[in-house]
Amino acid sequence: MNDEAADVAAPDEAGAAPADTGPRALRKTVGSTAEEVRQTLINVSEELGRLGVNQPDQDAIEVVLAECMNNVVEHAYCQRPGRKFELKLLLTADSLFCRLEDHGQAMPGLMMPAGGLLDLSPELDDLPEGGFGWFLIRQLTSDLRYARANGLNTLSFQIPLGQSE
Repeated sequence: MNDEAADVAAPDEAGAAPADTGPRALRKTVGSTAEEVRQTLINVSEELGRLGVNQPDQDAIEVVLAECMNNVVEHAYCQRPGRKFELKLLLTADSLFCRLEDHGQAMPGLMMPAGGLLDLSPELDDLPEGGFGWFLIRQLTSDLRYARANGLNTLSFQIPLGQSE
């Protein structure tokens, strides 16, 4: 994994993020394995914590980024290691703007899955293994967009901050 942090300020001695900081950009190049996704999530969470993002917001961000990055690994790259994708983040006072870019397979029909809530009434053994990810992504983000151009998939969205305080 290759990291690049732009304008990421260190917290003060009390551990708080600097009060006069503007938007902070973060860019990660992530390998197409579950291990690299996991390490990226850890690194992003640590950096957001240093910047003063509260724990409930960090938790929501982790859920969304985990679902999105795992979708790239599992579906766009069909779990083939050795590929890379980009994660670009821009942290502002009230939102985290996110963009993922990969050169994997396109989403079916060039559209994001609907992500509706699944029927949870069947017996536990009959519940589907997956299908909750897009529901969670849609619930925790705004301005969710997908595009494909010149072999590049781009998924972008915004995660509002401070909603759970």
